[in-house]
Amino acid sequence: MIEGLELLHVAGPWMGVAVSYQARGLGTHLRARVPILTPSGVRVHFGLSVSTPLTGTVHVREVVLGTELPACCPERHINFDGSFCLGLEVPTPASEGEAIAWWSLLLGFLEMQLDARILRRWGQRSWRHGYAGVLQRELEDKCRAVPVELRRIFELRAPIGADRRGAGRTGRSSHARALEELADLLDQVETAERRYWQDLVDKELTCCGTMDSCPLARAGPAPIILAASDATHGLGAGR
Repeated sequence: MIEGLELLHVAGPWMGVAVSYQARGLGTHLRARVPILTPSGVRVHFGLSVSTPLTGTVHVREVVLGTELPACCPERHINFDGSFCLGLEVPTPASEGEAIAWWSLLLGFLEMQLDARILRRWGQRSWRHGYAGVLQRELEDKCRAVPVELRRIFELRAPIGADRRGAGRTGRSSHARALEELADLLDQVETAERRYWQDLVDKELTCCGTMDSCPLARAGPAPIILAASDATHGLGAGR
């Protein structure tokens, strides 16, 4: 059976990615050079390290953190250790088709990073951060079992702190309990999201200054650390 890393090594060139093996400590990882073409016709090359740790997922990050992307930016789905968050529990590829799909997912992620560099916001709907994302998926799965006319009661992107506890009582009695459970689960999602950001504040993580809606920027005065490439693209002009 071909291992996930080898599948990614084989599939990379099919997606226009230059891939090579690199030794690192006790393990092996891939060094990938990923070209992304911007709408203006400029080609940006990302130098990435790709590995498959025992967690069952693919770990990908810049070889040198902060080269083209912020070293860490939750709003841009770059984790505390610099690794990319490509989604909830994206597994290590087990076939050539899955390897191609993984590279396609990564390419789309990098395209959105270039969009975020200009727009200063994430260009599409995404999962909540940390454990809040797991709860959000549970909530959405349960919402699908609720009739459409009652499902509209809930706004998964509603402002934090909105009072929705009475929502379950407005539907038909046969669905009241289900709607109340959804309201409680939504509260858990928002509580987990707040705890996620508070944990980063407690760790004294500083805002990278590339996103207008970052809660870290609102947490209080902090030094702003830009990726080298972001600093040279005049991002501060949009403020």
